[in-house]
Amino acid sequence: MHDLISDVAMSITSKLNSVFVLRYKQDSNDWPDDETVKECDKISCLDMSELPDQLKFPKLTFLGMGSKDPWMKIPTNFFKETKNLKVLFLGGMNLSSSPSISLLGNLRALCLRNCVLGDIALFGELKNLEILSIASSDIEMLPKELGQLTKLKRLDLRSCSKLKRIPPGILCKLSRLEELSMGDSFVEWGAEGHSSLQSNSSLAELKALSCLTALEIRISNAKIIPKDFSFEKLQRYIIFIGEASHWDWDWDWDWDWDWDWVWVREYSRTLNLNLQTSISFLNNGVKVLLKKAENLYIDEVKGVEILLHELEVGNYFQQLKNLHIQNGEMVQYILTESDAVQKIEFLQLESLTLQGLPNLISFCSKKEGSTSISPQESALFKQKILFPKLKKLKQFSIGIETIWSSQAFCSTQNLTSLIIQGCANLKYVLSDSMPEYLQQLKCLEISECKCIQEIISTDKMILKTFKNRALIRFPRLNFLKLKGLQNLIEFCHEDYTVEFPALTILEIENCPELKGFIHNSMRKDIPTHEVLFNNKVVFPNLEKITISHLKNAKRIWHDQLHTNSFSMLKELTVKECDALLNIFSLFLLGQLMVRTG
Repeated sequence: MHDLISDVAMSITSKLNSVFVLRYKQDSNDWPDDETVKECDKISCLDMSELPDQLKFPKLTFLGMGSKDPWMKIPTNFFKETKNLKVLFLGGMNLSSSPSISLLGNLRALCLRNCVLGDIALFGELKNLEILSIASSDIEMLPKELGQLTKLKRLDLRSCSKLKRIPPGILCKLSRLEELSMGDSFVEWGAEGHSSLQSNSSLAELKALSCLTALEIRISNAKIIPKDFSFEKLQRYIIFIGEASHWDWDWDWDWDWDWDWVWVREYSRTLNLNLQTSISFLNNGVKVLLKKAENLYIDEVKGVEILLHELEVGNYFQQLKNLHIQNGEMVQYILTESDAVQKIEFLQLESLTLQGLPNLISFCSKKEGSTSISPQESALFKQKILFPKLKKLKQFSIGIETIWSSQAFCSTQNLTSLIIQGCANLKYVLSDSMPEYLQQLKCLEISECKCIQEIISTDKMILKTFKNRALIRFPRLNFLKLKGLQNLIEFCHEDYTVEFPALTILEIENCPELKGFIHNSMRKDIPTHEVLFNNKVVFPNLEKITISHLKNAKRIWHDQLHTNSFSMLKELTVKECDALLNIFSLFLLGQLMVRTG
């Protein structure tokens, strides 16, 4: 709150002369003298420890105040002489005994963040109010008087955790409302047609808000959404439908100096579905949200083998930028494959997370009539699935054996981050021909995958043809982490030379069977194969190495390393490597001495 007010004050100060900034450990004795008061129209007060009984600023239009002490009480007549005030911004203050706020008839924006409010029925007297924000405040019920705010365009009730009651007939009267924000707040919507004194407002009231273009709301039960409910006019939304689960509402606002609030988020349209059942139960209004979503979370899908069986991808996901699917015990496929469709494109998708899908076989189902699953069909991504803009791919605890089929590499050309954790059936991460299609990759993290023996799988035909000449290169990779890979033997086969020209951080932890970063498991007669790093790997810019719990590692460095490898090393951490005979080789010490000398 204080940071926001500070930003407000500094921005105004740069534009206007008639601004008084009072902050830090100052008190009411430091308020401006009478001459200053006559001209001052904007005040920002930070970390206040004391307030005057009354403000006497005849030209004041903006006031922003933050309390030094939690919930400082505002005096009863504090606003009596500030009737020209148009914007009031208060944080962490107590307004329970401040009836003079009802005198601010010219007020257009009222923002009360984390305040003690008491009875706010008097806000109904502020007939010119266009923006009302009481986010993170202690309000328990919206009084019916708020229905008198017929000029209201934005209503912000986010993070009001005590709000349990919105009587019927309030929201539908706010006919000019353009933005309604109730994230992490009210969820106890009433059923349509029930309007007793004890009931709550129903979602049907939102149908009367013809100007509504931005909505932030949680609906605990999808069945209470009216069948004729339409979300067609929504341009921005964060909508959570379903049972309670952890959800970061990720809300933030910025201030526009025409007394306006600006929506500041990574995604304009977010839909979170936690249905405990199939998506097919959603009504057409919600499917409109699905079609327009940029950010889609699907959680706790039960009793479904094909997640999006009934949806046409071409019609539904063309604006999608982030897709997160988690917790589907029975899910085997995300989409249905059809012979009538040559390709399935997610044209705008930049981030994909698959988590807690232990029986997942592939992103796309096998062809109709097929009785067995070929190796190509068992890969997570096939040639038919296209993600031309994909940058981030995360896989946690999913059942796949292979990530990419041999012809599905064209969707990786923009990939910058690949994170894999807890995929128990995964046998390897990349084929040896795939790094060519990972030219933008910057982060690679592989952890807790018990079946992985090598990160890059070996193509025997390439080895036979280009033996001792094959090169694998990761030109932009700057972070590599291998952790908890109980059966990992090697990063890749020794007949490849692997270059990491941009790598600065390397972490290898709890990989007890690791023989060498570049290794030949068939050759056991040569002692140098007990070395972690040899001249087949190139790290010209590596600065930090962490090595821990490698029970088979006897030496870290070979006597002859590739030219310039490890020459930039600044930090080395070695823990619980009991078989290790030494830390530094003479060759490496010579390399480091040349750099420091």
